Amino acid sequence: MYYSRVGMLAIILHVIINASALFKKHKTSSPVPLRYRVFLFSVLFFFLADFLWGILIEQKSVLPAYILSVAFFATMGLSVFFWIRFIQVFLNRRNIWSTLLSYVAWALLIIELSSLIANIFLPLMFTFTPEGEYVPGIARSLILYVQIVLFAMVSVYTLIRAFRMEDRDSLYSSFNELVEKNMSSGGPVVSAGMCILDEEYTGFDAVFEHADLLMYERKKELKSRA
Repeated sequence: MYYSRVGMLAIILHVIINASALFKKHKTSSPVPLRYRVFLFSVLFFFLADFLWGILIEQKSVLPAYILSVAFFATMGLSVFFWIRFIQVFLNRRNIWSTLLSYVAWALLIIELSSLIANIFLPLMFTFTPEGEYVPGIARSLILYVQIVLFAMVSVYTLIRAFRMEDRDSLYSSFNELVEKNMSSGGPVVSAGMCILDEEYTGFDAVFEHADLLMYERKKELKSRA
């Protein structure tokens, strides 16, 4: 039951941390909160499938475990897909990186769902022995590697944007504009502080301290206007 306990803990923490975004509707014209909410629900269903899968595997219930295995991989693929969709609207950029990520996300989702359908006839993703033992298939490993590459691509894209001064200023400005809109519509409000390392600072600690100071000043300002 150890595996299932980890899944249950993940569900509890996920709901506690993201309760507002999951269950509270925010009145805003921006697609960002909705995309984020869909992503969070896909992750929640993934954790739930993982939790139930652990219970059925220990009980050697082959048919229910097979169905939960399909749900597990389907929700995993959907969570990655919806995460990419959220990143696209949050960064609000239309360029070759964004287009490439979109194509890769769609391709990965289609391949994963198609593999799950084909798995009924040929064990590409997984199979079970007569004794109820789970055996992973080659497609499962290949899709996992592609997902790792996808996460790496997003990381590279994010780093490229982070090292561009105009992009950082634009992102910070867009973030504060969204905060202002949310304040007027009752949506979520988050304070942030941005500081850039240059010759003015002696090290990273000073940069983080200044960024924290700016964040708390912004937090006080937002509280005074609430």
